[in-house]
Amino acid sequence: MELSPRLFVALAYIITGGVSGDPEPSVGIYRTGPKIIQFFKPNGYEGDLGATSRVTYTEQRLDEIARMSEGARRILDLAVDAVNPRDYIGSDDRLGAAVDYLNEYLKFDDLSLVRQGNQYQIIRDGASIPALVTVRAAVEEMEFASAQADLDRAVERLRLDRAAALTSACSALESVCKTIIS
Repeated sequence: MELSPRLFVALAYIITGGVSGDPEPSVGIYRTGPKIIQFFKPNGYEGDLGATSRVTYTEQRLDEIARMSEGARRILDLAVDAVNPRDYIGSDDRLGAAVDYLNEYLKFDDLSLVRQGNQYQIIRDGASIPALVTVRAAVEEMEFASAQADLDRAVERLRLDRAAALTSACSALESVCKTIIS
């Protein structure tokens, strides 16, 4: 999977909290140099800032990781870790802003961050799932209006509430079966 280079810039912004002294409030939380090194260590990446700025170090580290075996998966794992709710205790508004900010970039790769219990995970958006594309085409071709509405509802809910998306998908299948039986 190829990820957009702009996603790396957005992710670096979330990991670092932006440039020190920026008049604009940071999206996410501000991490000092040592905290950025701590951020990368549990993910298996060690290093030292040296004379490099926090932001430059983070961008370089992300570029190195992207070039590794399974680099895209590793980058997406770091994106999930960058919005770990534990790091945002007492700053829930910043967590929401960080997730929204990353989702604006992830959507161009047909991905999104969704909350699952106490953590976030990255899912592929429904519009690009091959099986869903095939089912949607069949439903449109057969003109099953109720099934199409249920399918659209399932895709809309996929990002926010996976259980409700599953229920809507089941309803779509039920609508197709009812129409065929009729």
